[in-house]
Formats: sequence, structure tokens, C-alpha cells
Amino acid sequence: MTKILLVEDDDIVARVAIWRLGKLGYEVCGRATNSVDAMKLAGEHHPDLILMDINIDGPTDGIATAKMLRDVTSAPLVYITSQTDEETIIRAAETQPAGFIPKPFENTELRIAIEIALRKK
Repeated sequence: MTKILLVEDDDIVARVAIWRLGKLGYEVCGRATNSVDAMKLAGEHHPDLILMDINIDGPTDGIATAKMLRDVTSAPLVYITSQTDEETIIRAAETQPAGFIPKPFENTELRIAIEIALRKK
């Protein structure tokens, strides 16, 4: 089963995402709300994929966290975010993500982004 690390600080969004991921046949191996926890969980669980919100708790955002995660894991990363302004997209693209899903998202969008990202490895 594909293990996914979810980095999302909004409890409602996280619960829905975890439910959706389970329905799609993926295992959520951990949920982080900030950069420190994301780094720790990635090192402990060795996820197959990381779903990363850009606006997370703490002083380090999801884009900076994605850059730091490269030292801990080779798992592909897919951004899930409501921030779709040009500056954010350019910053996110510089981290070479495997995908970008604007919120709100549906199961189909989530599944397609994950499957494409997993095949890019």
C-alpha cells in the first residue's frame, strides 16, 4: 500500500483528505501541521509521497519545508493549496514538485495527481 505523509495544518481539510486518501486505497503514514513535524515524520516513516500544503503552522512555509525535505527523503511531493497567485506558483515550481492541486479538490484530482507523481519517481 502506498504510504502518504500529509502536511496540512487545517484540521477539517486534513480529516477530509485522510478520509479521501483511505477511500482511494492509500495509507496516511502521518500528518504534520508544521515544518519540524514534517521533517521528523518523513525521516521516521519514509513515505512514498508527500502531500504538502503551502500555508502551514510556524515560521517555515510548505515551500521552504519542501526544500528541506530533500535532505530526508526522495519521495515525490505534491502541493495541495488554496494559494494560486503567480508568486506562489513560481516559488512552488522552483522546488520541482511532482504536482500541484488547488483547493478545494475532488477525489479524481487527488488520485490522478498521486498516480502521476508516483510514476515520475
